[in-house]
Amino acid sequence: MSQDTLLTSKSSDSSSLAHGLSLQQTFVFINILARLKNDIFLVQPSSFGNEDCAPSVLPPSILAFTSDALGIDEGMVESLWLAYKEEIWGWPASEPTDEEEKLFHEHGWKRGLTSLVLYPPTHFCDNPACGRQSPLKKATSRQVVVYTLARGVLPAYEIKLYCPNCFTTYFPDFSVLKGIRTYYAIDEIPGYIQVGAHQFIEKRLVTLWITMMLVAWVSGTNCSRIYDLALSQVDNELFEAGGWQFGCVLTTNHIWDAFTLYTLLDYHRRRNTRLVLPHTGLQKDRMTMAMEARNEEVIQRGFEETLGHEDIQVVVTDGLAIGHPRCREPHCTIPLNSNQDRFCPTHAFRINECAVVGCNHHVRSGYKTCDNSEHIEMEDLHTARGQAAFTLRNRLNRHRTAHPHDIVAGDSNGDHWVSEDAIQEDDEWTQLRGRRKQRAHFSRAHTHNEQTLVFPCGLIASRATFYEAEAVSNVLVFVEKAYSVPHARKPHHLIYDSNCDAAQQVAANEDWSWFDDIGMFVDVFHFKNKHDASHTFCQENCNPADCPHLMDGDKWYFNTSVAEQMNVWLGGYLAIVREMLPVKYNFFLNEMIRLHNHITLQKLEDGGHNVRVLPPRGPLPSYNRRRI
Repeated sequence: MSQDTLLTSKSSDSSSLAHGLSLQQTFVFINILARLKNDIFLVQPSSFGNEDCAPSVLPPSILAFTSDALGIDEGMVESLWLAYKEEIWGWPASEPTDEEEKLFHEHGWKRGLTSLVLYPPTHFCDNPACGRQSPLKKATSRQVVVYTLARGVLPAYEIKLYCPNCFTTYFPDFSVLKGIRTYYAIDEIPGYIQVGAHQFIEKRLVTLWITMMLVAWVSGTNCSRIYDLALSQVDNELFEAGGWQFGCVLTTNHIWDAFTLYTLLDYHRRRNTRLVLPHTGLQKDRMTMAMEARNEEVIQRGFEETLGHEDIQVVVTDGLAIGHPRCREPHCTIPLNSNQDRFCPTHAFRINECAVVGCNHHVRSGYKTCDNSEHIEMEDLHTARGQAAFTLRNRLNRHRTAHPHDIVAGDSNGDHWVSEDAIQEDDEWTQLRGRRKQRAHFSRAHTHNEQTLVFPCGLIASRATFYEAEAVSNVLVFVEKAYSVPHARKPHHLIYDSNCDAAQQVAANEDWSWFDDIGMFVDVFHFKNKHDASHTFCQENCNPADCPHLMDGDKWYFNTSVAEQMNVWLGGYLAIVREMLPVKYNFFLNEMIRLHNHITLQKLEDGGHNVRVLPPRGPLPSYNRRRI
């Protein structure tokens, strides 16, 4: 029912009440009271227990606010409420106009009323073990700020309801019982997500940030800057005058907490389950276990958008130089406590050992080398290089080649901390006055590369972090594990730029018998331009033209360079993820890949393509790879 219809339906019995009230005032009356329905219901007696029925009496504060806002006496407000209350009670609260927002500021804030009040979804206890039938009346309110897409930063109140029977506390987007936080969302993510003690973010704004990250590689820092510069519309003096003493600046931590929480809620929505988190502890640690569980699921089950490809025959793999900080100890995969550490907790004792490779003498106090004169000179040279402005600029430019993480040079508010160590090479070689070169580990180490498996249609099937090197044996292990997860179907053909080496390893070692019936070919570009025509094994066993399933007449049926093309997109996240620790790093990349796959799959289906069914290609060739 529109406002005009509502007014017309009431004209026969309320025209005398509306006498002297303009049409605009009537619209304002309807809108502001529709936004205050929860406040009206909360103060009703416990005996009034029907949320779907409008009470007859308005609270004194709302009565006075409406009277002042419309410039009419309270008696007129009461009469209008009695006439319109049932229609208003079922009226969806619309976005307030600028005029209505101003009325709340001038007449509502001083009475504890704002245009946006965040309540739990119900006034009743929904704990199945609790027998309480009456509405919850023990409420606590506190001031919060809400970051919205269309209206900027808004002052608001958060209302918590408490059940004295089962001791459950109900927040706007979750309930808490015995230190456990259970989110309400099952089939729909709530409209506002809490990311701090006094901060909420509108769902539409979070989806905008995630889309910006997905299609334009926008970092968390730049998301916050874009919002503060273009969308916040914040007036700090106005907020402070209204009693909101905490800051309204959107931080990078808010961005990442919103990303993580939204992603977890969306994950549980797709599975029709509830997100459960600890209510205690620091905000940055609260979601870690849930993120780890999601990361482990991707490892064990793969990306859901790529499952069920019954007729997929070809998969392409390639490596990308992108990674996260790791322990300096070779082959150690234990996470660091901080992205500023050089060693994990298990190998933290090595911080006291000389940074020069092969020397385990104790370091000098405040330095990274021992008292060996050559090692001291090496560290002095390292420090001098790091302090040279031109060197720092050059290395920083290389570090930010893909996409800058911040538009303001030298000013980062926490997206990731970039230290001098962060922009040094992982290994540093030094040659002193003609003597042999020596290697030192003055800076932190990073993982070597990400390895991806991509279907020719552009869907990314799997990814793995290689800590040491993109050795062909590591690639073989990765491929076998990726296609050993439930519902995965072993590919018929594997395209890899180093398949000539990989195929020789398979042929020479029975441990790789899993690959015996898989065609192992080099992608077209590398075979034509990078592989020696005199390499007999490669020419006889890895030429993609030797497989009719890869050809469509005189054209290539599959895009054998698709992994490199996908890695160009994935490489755009280099500057964003470089300082992330493993849990956040994997969680972020997994979600970006999932969303990328979802968009790719939708685009293919919209174009009439069924990626799960390929046209008949004739009988599959048999690969009985002989041992050499």
